[in-house]
Amino acid sequence: MALHAADSLKVIRNRRLITGITGVTVYSGTMYSLNQFWYSDFPRSPMHGFNDSREWLQMDKAGHFFTSWYLGVTGIRSADWIKMRGNKAIWLGGSLGLVFLTGIELLDGTSAQWGFSWTDAAANTLGAGFAISQHLLWKKQKLLLKFSYRNNGESALRPQLLGSSMQERWIKDYNGQTYWLSFSPGAFLPATRIPPWLCLSLGYSASGMLGANNNEWAGSALIGYGSLKREREWFLSADIDLSAVPYHAPWFRTFTTWFNFLKIPFPGINLGNGEVFWLIP
Repeated sequence: MALHAADSLKVIRNRRLITGITGVTVYSGTMYSLNQFWYSDFPRSPMHGFNDSREWLQMDKAGHFFTSWYLGVTGIRSADWIKMRGNKAIWLGGSLGLVFLTGIELLDGTSAQWGFSWTDAAANTLGAGFAISQHLLWKKQKLLLKFSYRNNGESALRPQLLGSSMQERWIKDYNGQTYWLSFSPGAFLPATRIPPWLCLSLGYSASGMLGANNNEWAGSALIGYGSLKREREWFLSADIDLSAVPYHAPWFRTFTTWFNFLKIPFPGINLGNGEVFWLIP
């Protein structure tokens, strides 16, 4: 019995060591890489603020909220893996996204090209709070955030800003990104007998954006797409919570742990114009 307890303590210590080294390495490497390969190309300045609250029809803020939530959920799972218990695990793990993204905001704040964005910081805080509050209330995430991308064509009009490859467009092209809130009615109302893995999903996106604030920019000549309408879009679709699917193969559990943030392709309805589409990139 004592040997078993000693072995268990050794496993926990090893897990905590692995998690600590991995976290410090990834965070330090990411901050160093961003500073060297992105921010070093632009002039530096003393810490200052920057109001970008009206840019990109707030799609970038949705991205900050989503990323902070996802990293927070990852942090909570990591805290559980190293056997950290109680609300301490939820608060510390759930704050991972806020800590990570605050580091990026500080790099923005010392760059003359940008600045520290209080609205980004607010979105980061709300995303972390969304992860933490659900675990405090339900011990799980019943309200899931999902991401999808489909190329609407705007990126071809300004590929240097919106991306020229599929990988770049997924990150840079706000016109093709959609952020979803997915939930299973069966998880809230078991009497309905709706499978807990079958979800409704409400999506937010925007289109017609070739620049942060408008569709004009200077090149060899002034280029303008002022007639291109910048507008918000809301979608309704179905989704699947892979973590609730009753299939317990180790490879599937690993996959769902890391990739359940991707929206499952289903027909979607544009609530503004009634258009039906498939969520295929």
